[in-house]
Amino acid sequence: MKRILLGLALVLGAPQAFAAATTDTAATISYEFRSVSSEGVTKETRFQERLYRAGNQLWTERVLPRQAAHDKQDKDHADHEHDLALGAAAKYIVRDERGQLNLQFVRVEDKMIIQTEPRDYPEVGFDGSWDSAYYLINPAQLKKMQKLAAKAPVANASWYEQKTNTYVRRVLWADDKQMPLLIETSSRDGSRYSKTTIAPESLPAANQLPWTRLASYQRRAYIDLLD
Repeated sequence: MKRILLGLALVLGAPQAFAAATTDTAATISYEFRSVSSEGVTKETRFQERLYRAGNQLWTERVLPRQAAHDKQDKDHADHEHDLALGAAAKYIVRDERGQLNLQFVRVEDKMIIQTEPRDYPEVGFDGSWDSAYYLINPAQLKKMQKLAAKAPVANASWYEQKTNTYVRRVLWADDKQMPLLIETSSRDGSRYSKTTIAPESLPAANQLPWTRLASYQRRAYIDLLD
C-alpha cells in the first residue's frame, strides 16, 4: 500500500492541483487487470484512455502507443460492434436538459460518427448510466462503502472501502474534482485484481475540445453496420 500511495503522490502532483472545485476536467486513466485461471495461467492487461468532460458532454478515447500495429485486416473489420465496445473508437456522450443520453462512437481516423440508440447499449457495453460514465464510479456507490480514517495522499480526497464475501474494493475519491483518483479491486481468492488510476489534468480551451471538430464527419447508424 505504501508503494501505491507514493506512486499516486508522484502521478497526481502537489495538492495545489486541486485548488479549483469543478467537475469540468481532463484526465489520463490507466487500467490494469490481472487474472489467474484454474489452469494456473496468469493474464495481464494494461491500457490507457484520455477523458474530457465539460458540462453535459463526456469524451473518452484510447491512448495508442507509438508501436501499436495498425493491421490492415483489422481495419477492414473496424466497423464491427466488438471493435467499438473494446475502444477502437472514441466514445462521446451528451446529456440533454431532460436527462436523456446520446451515445456516439467517433472514428477520428475515418472521420466517421456512429450513432447508437438505447436498444444498442448492451451490444456496445454501455449500461446507460450517466453518473457511472461521467464520474467513473457512481457516487451513490460511495454511500454503501465505509469511509476510512486513513490519510489520503493528496488534499481534498478520502479513502473508501467495501468488503464482501468475494472481493475487497478501495476507492480514493477527490471531493473537489468529483472523481476517483484510484479504484482497486481484488478477489478474496486472489484470482482477480484490477486497478484504475486517474490523473486529472487541465481542460483544454473550449475550442480545442475533441467534440468541436465533428461538423464535417460522416454519420452512420450503428444498426446499419451490422448488416
